[in-house]
Amino acid sequence: MNKLRKKCGMTLMEMLASLLVLTLLVTAMGTGMDSAGRIYREAAFASDSAALAAIVSTALGDVLRYAEDIRVPEAVDAAGNPVDEAVGFVFSNQDYGLRDVYFQTKTGDDDTGGILTLRSLRLEAGSRSIQETALVNSGAYPNLEITNFTASYVAPGYAGKRGGYFTITYTIRNCTEPSQSREEKTVVRLLNA
Repeated sequence: MNKLRKKCGMTLMEMLASLLVLTLLVTAMGTGMDSAGRIYREAAFASDSAALAAIVSTALGDVLRYAEDIRVPEAVDAAGNPVDEAVGFVFSNQDYGLRDVYFQTKTGDDDTGGILTLRSLRLEAGSRSIQETALVNSGAYPNLEITNFTASYVAPGYAGKRGGYFTITYTIRNCTEPSQSREEKTVVRLLNA
């Protein structure tokens, strides 16, 4: 009988105190995990967007350094499609087999969102379609897109400037978190000017 009268276990106050401590620990862990996740997403975007910016800069330099026949495009291409005013210029590069092309970004409605392409003003030989070449594809960074792409060309000797360079600006935006974006500006000097 004596064993049954022993007081083992916890009182109600001790149980409530332990539940309070446990609740505080779980809340602190949840807040910490949320902060860690946010910091990880920001760091991943910074890293991925910097890598994509380097890829775009290299790709632009490759096709523009030896560009030829640089001029302002007509209002429509050979198929009658309007040419966006933001393209700035049309160029050719025989080393890459490019003739009368301009930059275009595909976003939103199509399935290739955010890809930087070179679109020709001419129809493909023996075809009724316009040639498009992906300059930077979305395979490596499918959660990022290139938007607000503008390009301009300063010709040699224009307005007393040395000239012979391209100025290109664009935005890299995170598709899954639209608040994350990065503005980029690239200058490419024409080597055959």
